[in-house]
Amino acid sequence: MKTEMKTESIIRPCFVRGFNKVLERGLFHRFCDMYNGPEVIVGAVVELEDGALREVYASSIRFLDSEEMFAKFFDGRFWEKEGISNE
Repeated sequence: MKTEMKTESIIRPCFVRGFNKVLERGLFHRFCDMYNGPEVIVGAVVELEDGALREVYASSIRFLDSEEMFAKFFDGRFWEKEGISNE
């Protein structure tokens, strides 16, 4: 029996706050673990406009398509199904 595993990666547009505190435009590729000695920090792989890849703290990312993503997953039917009022 052949088993196949598929993973889908969604590239999302974002702003990244860099080391110099300046916001840069980027494309989010995935979350990753970043190690600082014994401490593990949630990071992300982001592609900048010049094609460079950077590992950044997840908290330094602001996604630009959040409104669209939330509308897709949390429309009125979701709330009705769960019996929750979204007002």
